[in-house]
Amino acid sequence: MDPIKSDVLVIGTGGAGLRASIAAHERGAEVVVVCKATAGFNNATVHAEGGFRAAMEGLSPEEHLEDTVRVGFNVNDPEMVQVFAEEGGERLLELKRFGVEMRVHRGGISVGKFPTLAAWV
Repeated sequence: MDPIKSDVLVIGTGGAGLRASIAAHERGAEVVVVCKATAGFNNATVHAEGGFRAAMEGLSPEEHLEDTVRVGFNVNDPEMVQVFAEEGGERLLELKRFGVEMRVHRGGISVGKFPTLAAWV
């Protein structure tokens, strides 16, 4: 097998992995994406069933941070949770640029043919 060379290796084809690969490519990097299953399946994005929480539509970053720490049983990385709480809503809305159709609700978005987040909050 011949070695594959790249500037950036992204492991995983969930939303985060694919978004990271797009960002690296936009900055001029040669990107290789690998996964253990069929691309787009068996990742946290699929298991979220189309619902994504974020500080938006009336849910404050402070509330989102508290919720995330609580459901993470206080083992979350505090600095990472702070970034998610402050930037998550904006980052989710960026997905529109890639053609993602979404429904925006208090506390997040729903995509695809799944139940809406509105039922959870």
